[in-house]
Amino acid sequence: GAGVISASGGTQNNGNHTGGGGGRIAIRHGGALAFPLANVRATGGDGFYGDGGHGSVFVLAPGQANGDVIYDGHGFISPVDSVVIPDTITADNLILRDGVRAVGRQITVDTLRLEAGASLTHAPQSVFGLEIEARRLVVEDGAAIDVTGRGYLGGNRSGFGETAQTLNFTPGS
Repeated sequence: GAGVISASGGTQNNGNHTGGGGGRIAIRHGGALAFPLANVRATGGDGFYGDGGHGSVFVLAPGQANGDVIYDGHGFISPVDSVVIPDTITADNLILRDGVRAVGRQITVDTLRLEAGASLTHAPQSVFGLEIEARRLVVEDGAAIDVTGRGYLGGNRSGFGETAQTLNFTPGS
């Protein structure tokens, strides 16, 4: 069909509110889908004071052990760190695409695919970092796994002087 399944966040078309976060959609089917997955949306809402993060679409097809989890911004770029991939996620395929800026910690999947316009990082100053266990990792042109600037703060910052931070925000020597 040509219809749309949507759990997108509330929007005020850049009005005087904050956009709502995208929801969650789960599809379990017994054969071929009769509509394109591009018609399934859980995007974050557009707001004047801030935009909402994107939600997820879960699809379980026959023969899959864990199903696919898809975060798709449909061209709407989410705010930094607003899409949080749950710890210890397990999926056959985890797909990030088209405007998703995701934060993760522990990802276990058969295939991790980052398509154009998507990025994956870890939380700032995280002791755990980003742990990916995948049989297949695909990072397409225009996508990135990027942890630049996500570590502990260096010296010469307000309140630190020449001393930098280390584990648990303890001043280094």
